[in-house]
Amino acid sequence: MYEFPPPPVTPIWIPVGYVGLMLLAWGRAGYWLLHPRRKAQIYDLSVWFLLAVGITIFVTLSVPKFAEFLNPFVWPYLMVLWSGTAINAVLGLIKLFFDGDGWQVCQSFLLLPLTILLVNFVCEPFFRGDPRGPRRSACKNNLKQIGLALHNYHDVYETLPPRIDGEPPRSWRVDLLPWMERKDLQESWNSAVPWDAGTNRSLSEQVLPFWICPSAKGRNERVNGMGRSDYSIPESEQGIYSPGQPARSLRDVTGGLSSTILVVEACGQDLAWGEPRDVDTAKNRVDFNGPGQKRGESDSLLSSYHSSGAHMLLGDGSIRFLSQETSPEVLKRLLDATDRVDDVEW
Repeated sequence: MYEFPPPPVTPIWIPVGYVGLMLLAWGRAGYWLLHPRRKAQIYDLSVWFLLAVGITIFVTLSVPKFAEFLNPFVWPYLMVLWSGTAINAVLGLIKLFFDGDGWQVCQSFLLLPLTILLVNFVCEPFFRGDPRGPRRSACKNNLKQIGLALHNYHDVYETLPPRIDGEPPRSWRVDLLPWMERKDLQESWNSAVPWDAGTNRSLSEQVLPFWICPSAKGRNERVNGMGRSDYSIPESEQGIYSPGQPARSLRDVTGGLSSTILVVEACGQDLAWGEPRDVDTAKNRVDFNGPGQKRGESDSLLSSYHSSGAHMLLGDGSIRFLSQETSPEVLKRLLDATDRVDDVEW
């Protein structure tokens, strides 16, 4: 079994390149600050720490696409950075002691704490919070678009689209395309042939951004050559979609639309948007980010690349970010279209 989400594979040249950058910067600054012909100044120690700040900002901001790869190296990187800076600062202090006078040494010690406070103030925001916050917001917007499309479909047909319909079977994602501003794809779909054959295959090979969670950075946007979908309608007993039953009308959700799951994140299911397949509580564990049979797969009902939880679309069109600490019992109740779930926190 493989854990989900899979740990990032870091190219070796990334940490090697960063260490090389630090050595180059230290070497050049050291040549200037410690040169025998240059007289030490009271600000020399502060220059070393400001150099460390500059390298830190460069690593965390100028190459943000490598931020997720750098995560396993954050603490070793900081240890090397500050240890090297401290060693060079001591060398600068020794030079200042011999080149200057006692008053300069005292001034340098007074200036050093102020520089350290500045370092902490500048660097602290770069190492705080979820670095994937913007991607998490983009994923939420995808689900909002899906929810609006489902409600617009319901307004026209007075029911939700069938999860799987016709023979050969057709996915609800295909029926929803006109409300996702891709009516051209739905009109080109041939319901007389399977989803992965003929014209349907070339259509399914297209990558549609609104079906993909942006937090799955660096992952292949296709599944066996087909455009991926990270969002799924769960099938469950007493759910909005029940096994062998047509979809409920939203008016028939007696448990309350604001506490009934309609769509979930299923990044570990390797779904294609044209594929007539979704998560099923009879086959998948009702929990978060469980291990899977292959790398990048999860056998759980909810699977997400966000830290600490996953998004879900509720029957009223609202989006909730559900913590991965939520118990399976609460998840099962949220899937039940007849349960109001108003006696527990979630």
